[in-house]
Amino acid sequence: MPVLRRGLLPSKLSASKRLPAPVAPTPRRRLRMIRDMAIVTHEPGLLASTREVYSRLPETRYLKPWELQHVLFSLGYCDDLAPEAEIAAAMKEARGDFDPEGAVA
Repeated sequence: MPVLRRGLLPSKLSASKRLPAPVAPTPRRRLRMIRDMAIVTHEPGLLASTREVYSRLPETRYLKPWELQHVLFSLGYCDDLAPEAEIAAAMKEARGDFDPEGAVA
């Protein structure tokens, strides 16, 4: 029998070059590069948190969205900084609870 490099015989060589059986189907490389999109909103309790902050701290009703974003994060109402657009929508809705004319403005 001919001996190949590293002392392997032909039967051992063919067995060592075989790929292992795939355990689960894997996505193509092109698809793995695309990041999964979140299905739920960033912070589901944002409106409730905004209403609670407005009721406990009335001075926060006059803050801008980026300022309220910091307040919610600093007080522990959010685990991460929520997007300003979502905060602005929650502010508009929550202002209507305390001042019906404020929701229009």
